[in-house]
Amino acid sequence: MYIEQVGDRTLADCKVLIVDDQASSRLVLETLLGDTVACASVGSDKEAIEYCKYHTPDLILMDVSIPELDGHQTTALLRKKHRVIPQNLRPRHYNLHCLALDANAVLPA
Repeated sequence: MYIEQVGDRTLADCKVLIVDDQASSRLVLETLLGDTVACASVGSDKEAIEYCKYHTPDLILMDVSIPELDGHQTTALLRKKHRVIPQNLRPRHYNLHCLALDANAVLPA
């Protein structure tokens, strides 16, 4: 099943933030998603936090193994900051959705 529209929004309206310290992983995800949704990518937890100060992605694809703060800690921090934004200043229907990614999760055969 392929969903093209949710409510009054289409996939073309969606913004995805890719957070991964590996440039090759960011490139693969941008290539796969770029024709369908607007993508931005950053290479660190600090860049993700800075990006989210000025932008409101609909989905964050978060590498859980990034250096410094890991993806889980970065997600928790972003969600905590999101909760302090007054409801009337948030975009309509905005929730911070994060999907954890880990290129090393596949076990060797």
